[in-house]
Amino acid sequence: MNLCFVGRLEKAKGFPALLDAFCNLSDKSWINKLHCVGEMTGNNYFKELLSDNNISIQYHGMLNRKELNK
Repeated sequence: MNLCFVGRLEKAKGFPALLDAFCNLSDKSWINKLHCVGEMTGNNYFKELLSDNNISIQYHGMLNRKELNK
């Protein structure tokens, strides 16, 4: 399964809770990748998690609707 979070990557939108839940799963084999789309404002913690090769998370940055639909 592929999952996608779309919105500002910040606490007010629940992004840290999603990352914590994803990273703490004991079995991630059913998840192919978590795609994250949206603005991330200078939080190194998120950037480090998103770049960790042991976690299947891909940060796409800002995308318009056409790019998102792809």
